[in-house]
Amino acid sequence: DARAEDLNAAFAAHPQTAFYLYYIEKDTDLNFETGEKSGLYDYLTGLLTLPDDHMACFRVDSFEAFCQNFYRTDHHWNNRGSYLGYTQVMALLGRTDVLEPIEEVDLGYTFSGSKAISAGATNVFTEPFTAYQFDFAPETITVNGKPAADYGAQAAYFAHQPETISYGMFYGGDEGEVIFDTGPTGRGSLLVLGESYDNAILKLLSESFDKTYSVDLRYYEAKMGQS
Repeated sequence: DARAEDLNAAFAAHPQTAFYLYYIEKDTDLNFETGEKSGLYDYLTGLLTLPDDHMACFRVDSFEAFCQNFYRTDHHWNNRGSYLGYTQVMALLGRTDVLEPIEEVDLGYTFSGSKAISAGATNVFTEPFTAYQFDFAPETITVNGKPAADYGAQAAYFAHQPETISYGMFYGGDEGEVIFDTGPTGRGSLLVLGESYDNAILKLLSESFDKTYSVDLRYYEAKMGQS
């Protein structure tokens, strides 16, 4: 209720800005044994003062759907889940210039994600790390106010340069602010207020806008030195 109240206040304070909500269901939203869902998305959207067509949800309605779109050893969505999420966000924004993957590649790394780590089973519970390869356009990237060569290290991993891999190392980590600048072409700007799930789709979204600003409010004050 408090989150909905804060969001509604933001909507009211910026009437000139188009707001959209995208909610990602995951294993905490569905009881795999009973099929019962938490209903958090429906509850939240029922409290928000947004048009229905400005809200969408990544649905997880079965254990099979979860296995298709999420890692086994990590709490994040895998490349198939994140790409599906990207296409859904683009549809939500009314954009049709979706970047298509070149190919799906098993990068050859042994991956132990956050769930394996929390269970003390790093390199015991493992899985392959598979990713889609894209032809990203050149862009200027700023991370927490400082120029960066890239966000994440996708090109380096496709070249098999790093020795170890994680979701954040590949796609980009949790930062206070990341700015993607593709140059002025009249395509507008996008502000993404999200958490770690959006790390996997930020570079994809930035392909469709002049500037894309990503802010993670969990880390913004600490990493940017301002509130």
